Amino acid sequence: MEVAKKVVSNTGYLFMDTLTITFFGYLFWLIMSKMMHPWELGNFSFILNVAMIVSAFTVGGVGLAVSKIVPQYVKKQYVPGSIIGWSTKLVTYSLVPIIIIAYILFNYFNFSFYALFLYLLVHSFFALTQCYLVALSRMKDIFFTNLVAYILKVSLAFVLIYYGFSYFGPIIAFILSSFIAVLLRLKKIDFNLKPLDGDIKKKIIDNSIPAFVSGGSWIVITSFSIIILPFFVDMNIVGIFSLSMMISTLIRMVSQSISTAMLPIISEKFSSGDNDIVSKIINSAIRYSYLFTIPAVVFIMFFPTEIVELISTSEYVGLAIVLQILALSGMFSGFLQIFMILMYSIGRIKHYNILNVMGAILIVVLSIIFGQMYGVVGVALSYFAALASMLIYSYVKLSDIILLVDFFVGAIKVSIVSLISIILPLYIYSMNPSLIYFIVSGVLYVLSVFVMFLLIGIFDKYDVFIISRIERKLPKNFRFPITFLKNMVKKTL
Repeated sequence: MEVAKKVVSNTGYLFMDTLTITFFGYLFWLIMSKMMHPWELGNFSFILNVAMIVSAFTVGGVGLAVSKIVPQYVKKQYVPGSIIGWSTKLVTYSLVPIIIIAYILFNYFNFSFYALFLYLLVHSFFALTQCYLVALSRMKDIFFTNLVAYILKVSLAFVLIYYGFSYFGPIIAFILSSFIAVLLRLKKIDFNLKPLDGDIKKKIIDNSIPAFVSGGSWIVITSFSIIILPFFVDMNIVGIFSLSMMISTLIRMVSQSISTAMLPIISEKFSSGDNDIVSKIINSAIRYSYLFTIPAVVFIMFFPTEIVELISTSEYVGLAIVLQILALSGMFSGFLQIFMILMYSIGRIKHYNILNVMGAILIVVLSIIFGQMYGVVGVALSYFAALASMLIYSYVKLSDIILLVDFFVGAIKVSIVSLISIILPLYIYSMNPSLIYFIVSGVLYVLSVFVMFLLIGIFDKYDVFIISRIERKLPKNFRFPITFLKNMVKKTL
C-alpha cells in the first residue's frame, strides 16, 4: 500500500504538471497562431525542434541515468547528493566545447543561430534539474517550477510578439523562463562535492550511454517530422502541423505522467527483487492510460475539422486527416513511453537501445520516402508507422511482465464505450454546427463515457483508493466533485 501511495502522489503531481504544461503550452501556441503568420510559426517550430535534437548531445543521457541510480542509494547518507554533484560537473564539462563553437559561429551566422545555441545551454540544465527532482521523487517541486516557467513563457511571448519581435519573441521567452525555472530548482536540490565511489561513477557512465543513445533517438523520433517538412511543404503547413502535434501531446499526457512517476519506484523495487510489485504497477499504469487516451482519440477522430478550425483557420481544414493520424500516434506514443521506462528500469538495456535506434531509423527513412510522395500526410503516416512498430517490438520484449489479455480486453471495452458515447454528441452537433454546440457536445461526451464506465463496472477497489488519495490532497472546499465521483464509483462495486 505504501508503494501505491507513492505512485499516486508522484503521478498526481506529474499529472497536474502535464496538465499545466499542456494548458499553457496550448495557450502559448494559440497566441502564436493568432498573432503570428503560419510562416513565422513554422520558422519558430523549426528552430525549436533543431534545438531539441542537438540538446540530446549536451546532457548525454546523464539525467535519465541519475533518475534510475539515485533511488537505489536513497537510504545512504550523502550518496544521492554526491551523485548529483558529480553528474552536474560532468554535464558542465561537456557543454564547454558547445559554448566555444557557439561563440565562433556567432561571427558568421545571424541572431537566430545564436539564439538556438543559447536556448540549448539553458534547456540542457532545465532538463537535467528536472531529472534530479524525478530521482529524488520531488514531483511537487517539478510541478511548481514548471508552473512558474510556463506562466512567464506565455506572458513574455505575448508581450514580445506584440512589440514586433516576430518568431524571436517566443525564443527569448523560452530562454528566460527556462533559466528562471533552473534557478528555482537549484534551491530544491541537495548538492555536495564529497568524493564519489568509482563504482558508482562507472555505473552512471554505463547507464548514461544507453540513455544517450535512446534520448537522442527519441528526440529524432518526435522532432524529425517537423525538421523534414520544410523540404516538402511551405512553412504555413509546418505551422499547422506543429499545432496538431501539440494536440497529440494531450493524448499522451496521462501516460507520460505515469511513466515518469514510475521510474524511481520501479528502479528501487526491481533492485530489491520485488518483481511482483513491478508487474502490478506496470499493468495498472497501462490500464489508466487507455481509460483516458482511447476516449480522447475517439472524440478527435469524429471532430477533426472542428478542432483544426479552432486552432487555426478554415483554410486549413484539409489537414484534419493529419490531426487524426497524429491523435492515434499520440496514443501509441503514450503506451510506448510506459514500456520504454519499464525496459530501462529493469535493465533490459540491449533491447532498449535497439528499440530507440530502430524507431529513429524508421522515422528518418519513412519520412523522406513518404514525405516526397504524399507531403504532410506522408510525414504524419511515417510518424505513426514508426511508433506502431516500436510499440509492437517493446511489447514482445516485455511479454513476461505485461498481461496482453487484460490489456486488449480492457482496451476493447473502452473503445466500444467511447463509440457508443459519441453518437448523441454527434447528433446534437449536427443540429447546429457552432462553437457553443461543439463545446456542449464535448461535455456531453465526457459525461456519457463516465456513465457508461459505471454501468459496465469498469472500476475496482484500487480506483476508489486512488480517488480517495486525490480527495485528501485537495482543500475541503474543493472536494465535493471528487467525493461525488468516489461515491458513484463505490456504488458500482
